[in-house]
Amino acid sequence: RVLNKKVLVIDKNDHIGGSCHDFVNEDTVIQGKYGPRFVHTNNEQVWEYLHRFGDWIDYKPRMAAMSNTKRIVPFPATLDTLATLLGTRITSKEDALRDLTDFVGNGNAYLSENDLVKMAEKKLYSHFFDSKKWEVYPNELGSGVAVSSPESVPIRLNWDDRMFPHDTLQGLPREGYHAWFKKALDHKNIDVVLRVDFTTEFTPTMRKGFDHIIYSGPVDSYFFPHERSQLQYNKFLYHSTPNAYEDGNVGQGVSVLKFPDG
Repeated sequence: RVLNKKVLVIDKNDHIGGSCHDFVNEDTVIQGKYGPRFVHTNNEQVWEYLHRFGDWIDYKPRMAAMSNTKRIVPFPATLDTLATLLGTRITSKEDALRDLTDFVGNGNAYLSENDLVKMAEKKLYSHFFDSKKWEVYPNELGSGVAVSSPESVPIRLNWDDRMFPHDTLQGLPREGYHAWFKKALDHKNIDVVLRVDFTTEFTPTMRKGFDHIIYSGPVDSYFFPHERSQLQYNKFLYHSTPNAYEDGNVGQGVSVLKFPDG
């Protein structure tokens, strides 16, 4: 728009927006086809750009998980999570550190706070996971799979259960992602092609005709489009739940409810 560049948008799906695609369901509720998607950033420029193509509502998503004892608790773990799973009363960070010391074993009473939390995060893992999203056991995962450890559940020593506590700008497009993408792509310099797989239908020679390529698909498919993927990707099964049922009971109460071993 500013540089007057020609843009070609390619999507192998039959709709725009990729995995952000949503639609209005039979209950007239906007529903994500591939699960929930949340925008969160601290970049004012990004936030201003997003607002060019539609209004956004302030929305700070929260997530909970079902433990292997069938208890729904905030996830990543907060002080409420620890109190529920450890069966203790926690009213402060100090209470939590005391209970975590008992949780990992009294022989670790002189650990630093950081080391104590790390040990507790690894032990807490067994309250949620037997296997993993990759359908392998934790000890079979590489060391770089998770943010801190492939066999740990992050612990926050506070009550903040927001999914993205460090991002000040969070929200959802008021009319949904499909409507937002439709407005963003409505420009004479932008062409959209659907039902086309870039990795298999655009040869290296054809790709040289572009000044820039921004690719958002599986990285191994870009370089080896005709070979079976050797990379293990997260595997999720999404199930949408209404906010309220016919009997008046409220739905799951959080933006995302995880069943880690379900």
